[in-house]
Formats: sequence, C-alpha cells, structure tokens
Amino acid sequence: MPLIITDTDIDLELFMNNLSLEDSTKERIRNGRIIILPEKVGENYTIYNDTLNLKKYINMTQKDLNVQICMDTKKITTYHLHSGDLWFSTLYFISTEIGLPLIIGIISSYIYDKLKKLKGEAQTIHIKIVIKDKKKNKTKMFSFDGPSEDIKDTFKKIDLNTIFK
Repeated sequence: MPLIITDTDIDLELFMNNLSLEDSTKERIRNGRIIILPEKVGENYTIYNDTLNLKKYINMTQKDLNVQICMDTKKITTYHLHSGDLWFSTLYFISTEIGLPLIIGIISSYIYDKLKKLKGEAQTIHIKIVIKDKKKNKTKMFSFDGPSEDIKDTFKKIDLNTIFK
C-alpha cells in the first residue's frame, strides 16, 4: 500500500527550537501556510531538490499560499537524488488553514507538468505530509511512496474528519 497514516508528535515550535533558529526566522516560518521541514542527512539538515521546485511552482500558481522553509535562508542546502523518482521533503500545515485536497491537487498538477516536460512515464513519488488539527490537538503524518498516477486518487479517499476523531 503506497499510503501509510500515523500519529506523530512533530511540533513546529519544537522543530524550530531544535534547529536553533533566530526569532526573526521563527516568525517568518510561523507566518507560512505550508512549511517545508528539512530532512536530516548525516549531521546536516537539507531540502530535497524536488521540494524547492515544488515551492517555486506553488509560488507561481497559488500566490496566496505562503510557503516557508523551516531553516535559516542562508543555510539552506539541497539534496539531489539522481534516480527517476521524485523525492519531497516533509510538508507541514494546519488543517484549518489549508485543506488536504488543495495541497494534493497542487502536488498532482506539479507532477503532471513535470512529467509532461520530461516526456516520461509515471514515476515513484516519495512524500510526507504532516497535518496538525489545532481544534483536536492531534497531528497525523501521511507517508506516500507510490506511483505518480495514484497519488491523487489515494488521497481523495481520505476523510480528515474520521482520521482526526
């Protein structure tokens, strides 16, 4: 099964504190509607290159969504994987601000446009989406590792009201 849903204790404030971010950087991140969480690779934190391209795509197509990277902008490094797969860093958002269908629609459109440019076949997608439900004080992680053509239909079946009970 390409989708696994789990409870998680990822907390944005703790995550920022663990990275020893300055107050001004934390404020920039708190103002984001979608937060990109860096991946720990060895001793360093980095962002998958596909994630930066997704951020650019969202900024061009959805100007009202404020996408922020949870890192000091001077210290952002990218991690390039040379397989045919698309790898994304973890996306974090508050469920009351952005709906899961919207973010999956954006990701699906990005993947479709990218594959169209590459004139390639479906690729395997690796992405984690963390959603915090502030009202219920619960956080879930949605980990998808599967074919690009399955991502939209897989996430379409999710009922957040049931999952966050």
